[in-house]
Amino acid sequence: MKRNILIFILILLYFTGCKTTEPIPGEDEQDIKADLLEAVRDNIVEVARRLLESGADVNMLDEDNDWTLLMMATNRNHVEIVELLIAFIIDPEQIDRIIQYLINKGRAPPIISGSYTC
Repeated sequence: MKRNILIFILILLYFTGCKTTEPIPGEDEQDIKADLLEAVRDNIVEVARRLLESGADVNMLDEDNDWTLLMMATNRNHVEIVELLIAFIIDPEQIDRIIQYLINKGRAPPIISGSYTC
C-alpha cells in the first residue's frame, strides 16, 4: 500500500511542478552535501528538511553509485524522506528515473508496471 501511495505521489508531483532553492551562504558545499547524503541515507527527516530549506542541492548524485537522493531514499523505503525530496525536486527527469528503476526491480505496483514508459 505504501508503494502505491509513493508512486502516486511521484506521478502527481511530476505533473504539478517544483520549486527552486538557493545556495546556503557561507557554508562549505562539500559539508552540506555530506550532511544531506547522510540524512537521506539514515532517514533523518528533520536534518534533511533543514538542509533543503536552506538551499542544499536536492538534485545531487551520490558519487559512490551515481544515485540521486530520491533513488537512494526510495530504495531504502524511507517514505517521509521521499516525500520531502519530491517537494524540492528541480529536475523532473529524476521522477522518470526512479519510476523506471522501480519497474526494472519489479517493485512498482501493477497499475504502474504495465503501463508506464519513460
